[in-house]
Amino acid sequence: MIRPTPCSASTLPAWAALLRIARGIVICLWALAAAAPATAASPLDQALLRLREQDVRLARLGQRLAQGNARLCDETMPFTGLVLHAVTQYAPSAREAAQRLFLFAQPVSVEAVLPSSPADAAGVQANDGLVSINGAPVDDGNASARQSSEPRDRVEQSLAALPIDQPINFGLRRGGEQITASVQPVPVCRSRFEVVWNDKTVAHSDGEIIQISSSLLDRFDDGQLAVLLAHELAHTILRHRDRLEAADVANGLLAEFGRNRRLNRQAEDEADLLSIHLLYNAGFDPRTAPDFWRGAGKKLDPGLLRSRIYRSPRQRAAAMDKEIERLPDSQSFSKAEALLRRRYEPLE
Repeated sequence: MIRPTPCSASTLPAWAALLRIARGIVICLWALAAAAPATAASPLDQALLRLREQDVRLARLGQRLAQGNARLCDETMPFTGLVLHAVTQYAPSAREAAQRLFLFAQPVSVEAVLPSSPADAAGVQANDGLVSINGAPVDDGNASARQSSEPRDRVEQSLAALPIDQPINFGLRRGGEQITASVQPVPVCRSRFEVVWNDKTVAHSDGEIIQISSSLLDRFDDGQLAVLLAHELAHTILRHRDRLEAADVANGLLAEFGRNRRLNRQAEDEADLLSIHLLYNAGFDPRTAPDFWRGAGKKLDPGLLRSRIYRSPRQRAAAMDKEIERLPDSQSFSKAEALLRRRYEPLE
C-alpha cells in the first residue's frame, strides 16, 4: 500500500496515534475470542486475512487516483505496487498466526502485490521478505519489539524518497532463497494510504498519509470510496494542512467558530471541488460524488451535530454539480488550473 512520509505514532496527533494501534487491539480481541486451535477458518485467521483484503483494496483505489493525477501534483513519488507490512505491526498475541499466514521471511515483507503493477511485472510475489533496496540492507528494527509500524514506515519513507525515473533493485527472500527483482516505478502523487481498523467513520489526511477506517471500506463500494479518497487526496494536493497552520487556524472546539470556521470550511470546499477533477482524471465517473452526498453519504452526516466546517450534504452535492460543468468536454485531462493556483495562496 502506498503510505506517506514520517507518520509513526509519535508524530501523529494523539487521536490518530490511538487509531494507528487499533489493528493490534482488534486482533488481540479476536485471539481471545478463539476457543479452538488456530485453523484457516479461525476468527483470528479470518481477521488477519480480512486486514490484507482491506489493505489491498485501499491501495488499489489510492494508486488509481494518485497515478491518474500525478501531473497535478508538485510532489511525486515512485509507485511500485508493493503493499508492505511488518511483523511488529501485529500484537504479540497474534504474531504467531501472522507468521503462519504471511510467512514473514523477513521482519518487513510483501503483504501483497497489486495486479499489473511494476512489481508484478518484475515478478515480486506476496510474502516475499524484504532484504535490501538498491543494495542497502533494510532497517527492519527488532522483530520481537513492542507493537509498532515504524519498521515498515521507515522502508516506505526510503522508497518514497527515491527517483521516480530509475529502477529500484530489491533483494528478496523467498522460500529460504535470496533473489533479486528490478522494478521500474511510475510516478504518483506523493501520498500513501492506510486502513485504520475500527468501526468509526474516519477519513483523514495529514498532508502525507491518508487514513480510512475499515468500517468505511465495509459500507461503501469502490466508486463511493473513491469519492472519499479523492476528497482527502485533494487536501494533500492543495497543501491544506500547511496553509491552515500558516494561517494559525485552530483545531478542536475552536475550529467551529469565527475565522477558524471560515478558513476550515474554505479548505473543505476546495477539496470537494478538486475531488471532481481527480475522479475524472482517474477514470471514475465524477457524477458519483454528488450522487454519493445525495444518497449513501447522507448517512455520514450527523445533522445538527455536524461540524460546521462542513456544508450540508445537499449543499456539497450542489457545488459539485456546478464543478462538473467545468470539466473538459472531451475525455482530455483536466488541469484544474484555477483550483491548483490556490495551493500557493494564503488562506485569509
